[in-house]
Parts: sequence; structure tokens; C-alpha cells
Amino acid sequence: MNANTNNLMRRYWAGGYHFGQENNQFDQFIHNEYWKIGWGKEEEKGKPFYQKINEVKIGDFFALKSLGGQYDLTISALGIVVNTKSKEEGELGIKWLKSNFLYKEKAPKGTGAGNWFGTLLEIKRQEDIATIFQPIFESEIEELRAFTAQSDAFNFWHDEREDIYQDYLKIN
Repeated sequence: MNANTNNLMRRYWAGGYHFGQENNQFDQFIHNEYWKIGWGKEEEKGKPFYQKINEVKIGDFFALKSLGGQYDLTISALGIVVNTKSKEEGELGIKWLKSNFLYKEKAPKGTGAGNWFGTLLEIKRQEDIATIFQPIFESEIEELRAFTAQSDAFNFWHDEREDIYQDYLKIN
């Protein structure tokens, strides 16, 4: 793996895109380049996710996930957080770097794996990060390598992290 998963600035997240059995938001999220919590801010079930979303920063990597009843995990898209201005409404701007079927396995289990059934999850274990985000870490596409280089493309955004999107546009 070429990515610097020890970097303290970049964090790794997974968010669901099924809001109930009949409400698949995948196409909406991909086409409009965002992700949103499926619960209302005032709903009791949504409160922990509205607290968790406040930890997400510009430059963090994000995976769209779906989880079946047998703990079958599907990761369908990978992206980078480019806008956090609507966090209070439970929404993140995401530049989707890979948006085709990527991963289908059993969800990670054990100490530190987190609750994959939740709407928003921080992925913390290095082996899980390596497995899930491998398609962008090892990409041959230059724009993806710019975001995942060993030198870490985000080291210089200490206080100016909101500028990442403009820097991304310069690459293209």
C-alpha cells in the first residue's frame, strides 16, 4: 500500500446510502457529489451521527457502504471530502474518485472494527483502511495518485483545509 495511513490529519469514513429498504440514495449521492445522513437532526436515532459528522474534515477519505443482514459489506464508491459547510444539516460535499462496484466481503469484525451497521462510521484500523481504500491508493490515474501519494497531498493544509477543492481543480 502506498498511502500514509499513519497520517493524523486524514481520517477515513464510511457512510450508508440506503435509508430503509426502498430508499437507495446511491445515484443521488454520486451525481450530486455529496453524502447525507438519512435521519433528521431532531430524530433520536440520528443524534449520534450528527455528533460524529462534526469530526469529518476537508481532505478525509469517504466510502459509500451498504450492509446486509449477514454482515455482507458492499463498498460502492470512494471519495474525498471537499466541502463541510453543511455539516449542521448532516451533509458533506464529496468528490467521488471511484464510483463503481469496488468491494464486497464480510464487514470487518473484532476490536477496533467499529459498528458497520451505523449510518456513519470512522474506519480506524490500518488493515481495514488498506483493504477498503486500496483502489485509490494503488490507482494508475494521476489525479488519484496526487491525493494519495506517500508524501501525503494534504500536509500543507493545516489551517487552510477549505482550500483543498480549489487545489484539486488546479490538478484537473
